[in-house]
Amino acid sequence: MADAPLPTFKPALIEKIFEQSWGGRKLRTASDSTRLTAEFMRVFVIEAMGRAASVAKAEGSDTIEPHHLEAVLPELLLDF
Repeated sequence: MADAPLPTFKPALIEKIFEQSWGGRKLRTASDSTRLTAEFMRVFVIEAMGRAASVAKAEGSDTIEPHHLEAVLPELLLDF
């Protein structure tokens, strides 16, 4: 069975985030920078969900809830 492609962020979404971050100015970005940013965001989300899952499991919950993400966010942001 072939491996499924990894989920990622669409380049258009990354470009829109860039645009909003820079006050609505249209930016030209290299496709490599867009792909790299998408990969960084993918890794960030996977790490956040993994840490939140650990907190949820420690609390005896089978579901990740917003407060689990809130608990891991300060340290996660420092790590990235």
